Amino acid sequence: MRIRKFIFRLVIATILILLCVPLLWLSLAAFEPSIVLFQAKRIAGNRPYCIVVPVKGGLWKYKTVLNRSELTYTALTTTVDWGGSGGPKDETYFSLLVLGNPPYVMNWSKRYLNWERDVNWMQVSLYHVDPTRLCTPIVDFAGTVR
Repeated sequence: MRIRKFIFRLVIATILILLCVPLLWLSLAAFEPSIVLFQAKRIAGNRPYCIVVPVKGGLWKYKTVLNRSELTYTALTTTVDWGGSGGPKDETYFSLLVLGNPPYVMNWSKRYLNWERDVNWMQVSLYHVDPTRLCTPIVDFAGTVR
């Protein structure tokens, strides 16, 4: 009798996990753009800022975020082709928060759901240019994103 009760509880727990994990993932994906914008506004405070995302298929090419749809998981994931045609490929996920006055760049972390000071190693070239060349920082950038 105890074995049946244990198996029943195990089956119920498995079903709940199989239902809850995808629902949690979908809800996170639905709210991620709001979280990204909220955290950017919180970190920037009264400083001007803007958010850029990678251009699909372009290494170290960025565009300024105009819509919330550009801040979803699939939009932030880009494929990097390291060896040209037929060479090794890698998927990476990132966006950059560019703070103005003084210029500073932060990287979005999907693990911590926050902007981190450690810029992705793929963006090393950013240290050699003025970060404000990526986009024009403005106060309350999140308010301009549709």
